[in-house]
Amino acid sequence: MKLFKILSVAGMVFFLCLLVKTDYSVIAQKEREILILPSEGTIGDTIRVVGKGFNKSTGDFEAYAAIILSSEEATTDDDIDSDVTVYEFVAEGVLLNENGEFDISFELPAELNDGADKETVHVGTYYVYVCHYVINVLAPRISAVAEFDVILGNITIEPDRGTVGTSVKIIGTDFFSNEEIAINYDEMDLDIDSGDTKTDSSGEFTAYVIIPKSNAGIHHVAVIQLGNELVAEFFVEPDVTINPTSGESGTQVTVLGTGFSRRENVVIYFGASEVAEIPTDRVGDFVATFSVPELTAGLYKIEIDDGENIQTAKFTIISPPELPSLEPPIMPAVIEINRLAGSVGAEIVVSGTGFVKDGTVTIEYDNEVVASTNTDARGIFMASFNIPISAHGGHVMKISDDLNTKELTFTVESEAPSKPDLLVAGPLVAEQDTDILLDWEDVMDDSMPVTYELQLASNDSFSAESILLEEKGLTDSEYLMDSSKIKFLRPRSSYYWRVRAVDSAANAGEWAETVEIKIAAVTTMPGWLIYALILLGGLFIFFIWYRFRQAEKRSNQKEPRSQGK
Repeated sequence: MKLFKILSVAGMVFFLCLLVKTDYSVIAQKEREILILPSEGTIGDTIRVVGKGFNKSTGDFEAYAAIILSSEEATTDDDIDSDVTVYEFVAEGVLLNENGEFDISFELPAELNDGADKETVHVGTYYVYVCHYVINVLAPRISAVAEFDVILGNITIEPDRGTVGTSVKIIGTDFFSNEEIAINYDEMDLDIDSGDTKTDSSGEFTAYVIIPKSNAGIHHVAVIQLGNELVAEFFVEPDVTINPTSGESGTQVTVLGTGFSRRENVVIYFGASEVAEIPTDRVGDFVATFSVPELTAGLYKIEIDDGENIQTAKFTIISPPELPSLEPPIMPAVIEINRLAGSVGAEIVVSGTGFVKDGTVTIEYDNEVVASTNTDARGIFMASFNIPISAHGGHVMKISDDLNTKELTFTVESEAPSKPDLLVAGPLVAEQDTDILLDWEDVMDDSMPVTYELQLASNDSFSAESILLEEKGLTDSEYLMDSSKIKFLRPRSSYYWRVRAVDSAANAGEWAETVEIKIAAVTTMPGWLIYALILLGGLFIFFIWYRFRQAEKRSNQKEPRSQGK
């Protein structure tokens, strides 16, 4: 009877298992579908998930499912945890109605933390998985899959076309919140002139940049955040400046052009006459000069054509005085320069018209001659030089010949170099007869070369009275503190050192982290003293042994006498 009951129970359990297994297989074969609304979004967006064809709830049974977000691609033949290890439960215990449907929403998370492997959500394709619960336990088998694209956000630029030097406003929305942004122009770093350098708590920013020298046409402005980027287009339009804008026939006119086609010949027309032809450089810039043709007084159009782009300007020819002078008119000296601010080493190109013909022009920087060149038969010259080592701030450039002198102010950049990264960790322990190598990474800067300033002090506040050693103008990114310096430091004491970078524009960066140096106690003694102590110890042991032997002999001599008595 007992055996019969056991077999009956076992058979019932086996039968129930078959029922459960068969029911689950039938459910798995049903057509399941999930819809993601919208199909793309960014961190913090509300995402709606609509599903149908899943397990049905009945009056006696409630069916549940879980919604899972993952960066790993899988199919309905795969399992959570074994095949998908990076994921986040975005909805758990989702009730399935009597038709096997559900409609829920979740907020797109910034991290996937529920799986064995953790990951920060980034731009790209993600996968939404649905898994059933079986008897209140989540079944790992994936029941349905849908894709969702995480996007970075949106940017607009205002304006989206203009000349070189245009200030452009960049507005970003739906970016990652409270994160740094960087801006590239044709894959080159572009400084943010003003505005935000990171997003706010809503993932928004407004930044302003200046369009750099570049040739005519479409260029790409990219906003980069956490390795992801969004790109907008900016169309560079050519621009010309003429100097002067009026004068008599024969006047020398300088034409400065920016944003034309790259390395193309530019033809300049004055009215209907071709007066000059010159090639542009790699960024579409050029400097050209011509003489105003012999025409009657009036307003004339100057046309600048590179084959693809045409720009125009106006020039007014004025009548000569009634009594012409026997001497040719002296035109005022005019200077053009490619930049008036930059770093040490920046290339400066200076051109001029109206100087002494066939003369010599000298360019001085802070009263030091940095370039010298000759003018041509029309009094025109062009020269270039590199900004020498000089402190940040304004510096006077003087351009002069035997008759004309022009002064300009060049401003050297004042951005400090970054602080050095140390290659030695503290605290350092040293004895007085050893050397210590203090080492750090090289620092790069716009105003090269960079030198280093190092200090050693008796306390970590580096007050003036505590500084024991100060080295300036170090050219190597290391410093050997040899024993000749260390021997003057007190044993069993702590000292502190720090270093900072100083660029060629005298901009001093932040101090690197302070490192402690501990001077060990003196444990050695002179060799002669050691030998002397050993000798004294040996003599002392010999003395004790000798006294002991004398006492033993006297004792032995007394014993026979006492026996004889």
